[in-house]
Amino acid sequence: MKLKEILGLVPEKKKSNRLILILTVFFIFLLLLIITPVFAYQYIYKDKIYLGVSIDGINVGGLNKEQARDKLNQRIDSLKMRGLNFYYKDDKLNIDFTALSPTDPDLAFPILSFDVDAMADLAFRHGRSSDFFTNLLNQITAVLQNPAYRVNYALNETELRNILINRFRSFDQPGNNASIKYLSDNKIEINPEIYGLTINYDEAIADLKKEINLNSINDIKLKTKLYQPTVNKKEAELLIPKVKEIIAVEKIMLIYGEKKWIIYKDEFKKWLVFDKLNDQAVIVFNQGQLTQKLASIAQSINISPQDAKFVITDNKVVEFIPSQNGLELEIQTNCDKINQEFLSQGKTEINVIVKEAEPKIKTADANTLGIKEIIGIGVSDFSGSHTNRIKNIKNAVNHLNGILIPPGEFSTIDAIGPVDASTGYFPEFVIKGDRTIPEYGGGLCQIGTTMFRAALYSGLPITERRPHSYIVSYYKPLGMDATIYGPHPDLRFLNDTGYNILLQIKIEGTKLTFEFWGTNDGRKIEITDPVLYNWTSIPADRLVENPKLKPGDKKLMETGRRGADAYFYRNITLASGEKIEEIIRSHYIPWPNIYEIGVQPVTTPAAETDITSTDNAVQGGSSGNQNINGIN
Repeated sequence: MKLKEILGLVPEKKKSNRLILILTVFFIFLLLLIITPVFAYQYIYKDKIYLGVSIDGINVGGLNKEQARDKLNQRIDSLKMRGLNFYYKDDKLNIDFTALSPTDPDLAFPILSFDVDAMADLAFRHGRSSDFFTNLLNQITAVLQNPAYRVNYALNETELRNILINRFRSFDQPGNNASIKYLSDNKIEINPEIYGLTINYDEAIADLKKEINLNSINDIKLKTKLYQPTVNKKEAELLIPKVKEIIAVEKIMLIYGEKKWIIYKDEFKKWLVFDKLNDQAVIVFNQGQLTQKLASIAQSINISPQDAKFVITDNKVVEFIPSQNGLELEIQTNCDKINQEFLSQGKTEINVIVKEAEPKIKTADANTLGIKEIIGIGVSDFSGSHTNRIKNIKNAVNHLNGILIPPGEFSTIDAIGPVDASTGYFPEFVIKGDRTIPEYGGGLCQIGTTMFRAALYSGLPITERRPHSYIVSYYKPLGMDATIYGPHPDLRFLNDTGYNILLQIKIEGTKLTFEFWGTNDGRKIEITDPVLYNWTSIPADRLVENPKLKPGDKKLMETGRRGADAYFYRNITLASGEKIEEIIRSHYIPWPNIYEIGVQPVTTPAAETDITSTDNAVQGGSSGNQNINGIN
């Protein structure tokens, strides 16, 4: 044995190798210590939202997307039961999230809705939408910082504004510019301008949008705004010679081709109002009255563009309707033109502007349509429908039968076109706030649902679809319905076959069938039966006061329904072998029985008339000015 071994002396090189080995083992151990929990965390949460993620204050971390949707829907359902509340002074209005029809559920449409799927998907993508290390960093910061995603909602501002106006307009004190007073013997006087105080509906809607969340939506107090006239009496009196010049004209003639429309002085002189243009007082036609006149003229001009139509029987085209260009009177353009040419230039014969609209499918496309075979069928049943609903369904069928769906996105609302009395539809009543108002379009959701099913079984991508807010008996199986109410919600899908699709519609008794004819590209479709779960009971009855009923009388307006969730799978196998798996969900809220009850009529409080001075008033106005103070 060597002496240095006996003395325990080891060469420096061996010491270095041993140190390297020890450090290597240590770092491998450390790396495993770090990596193991990271990959374990990824595995545990592969189908779940990462910890710490919330939506508008609602913690959804640790939940899968379905559980997150259920949690969000439960919160939203409780909000829907309370509704939206607006008040002015002691007068309060409750508005349901969904406008309802006591006679036809197809006319139900959302005032306020939430996109639960989008919110759940957004939360699930947190920590998954980038590269590995960025995702890991986002997952860690989620636990530490608790990121909260904003609520995703849609508010029908137009309908909400109309409901508020209908309910609270009695409190408005409208103002006005100086106006014309017609006396006998063609003499005129100028009425003084009037300051007004009106409810600020735009501000109310803006306040509501600030309040919308998933926890509690506070009541909205309506505020007023000052209307300050832009033209006072002194400015208007300077235009008296111009007014006299205008009313000396006996008539105006509007011309389109061989058609002529005469507007006599007794009618158009009532349209004259004062306005400001470039800080100069001018005389113009009242926008609303002129628009109304042009709209009535448009009825004898407008023609909707007609797509080429084909009707197939026994695999043969037995009826062909050529395409036709459409015509449309441009209302706003013609308003400006009439104001300019008659009021400014003195012309009494004016050619109106009409634009031409081309159809989507022209006759020249007939040889390249690719109409060969049935690629999908949708079926629904409208048994139990009342007379007007059946008439509306058949009217829509007459319009849609034989249309061609070109490649690209298809809109059911656009295909149906205008829905009113002029197009053959019958109205039903819809509950909006505390009023029932006639609306057109009952039965059209039968069209939307059947179209949805035809698109489903054709394997076409669905780009927009919304189920009904609550369960509707017309649409079985539950979970395969689609509600439409222009412009949204709409039923949209993508014709990605590369060829046109011909829509053929059949009505056999109460069975409605939509056939999609086109070119089969080899895709195969499997659709499972809907699964229903999360059933909830009918809430307590809701009472709506109706002064038109005798005190003590009670009338059922809407039958209550249980709530539920539903889903089904659609599996598509393309000709290439690629598989597409989809899950399509529906959420139906529970709905109470709604009764109208008779109450003693209550006189609406008169609008305030105590109008005093304010710094906002126009100084130096003519006599008759009224100044307003106390803007809420």
